[in-house]
Amino acid sequence: MKTNPIFLLITIVSTVYLVSLFVRAILIPAWKEFQYQKKEQKHIENGLRPFFFEHGRIKIFAKTKEQADSQYRELKKDLRKIKASKK
Repeated sequence: MKTNPIFLLITIVSTVYLVSLFVRAILIPAWKEFQYQKKEQKHIENGLRPFFFEHGRIKIFAKTKEQADSQYRELKKDLRKIKASKK
């Protein structure tokens, strides 16, 4: 018994689509989280402490609170420049 070529094509396309959904929904976010945790651990090993701004939404690694405040101000200044350039 021969398999219908259209059925075979539909099966292959749907399989590829399901695999791509799995990769986008599970593997890519898991990989990004792994990389983020690895980067965070590297900062901690280098003696940097996490400082939180905007009720915990922004995390900045620095040795002292003053350095973290400076980095935060610089971040906000750069963000304002980007927003101004978009207008």
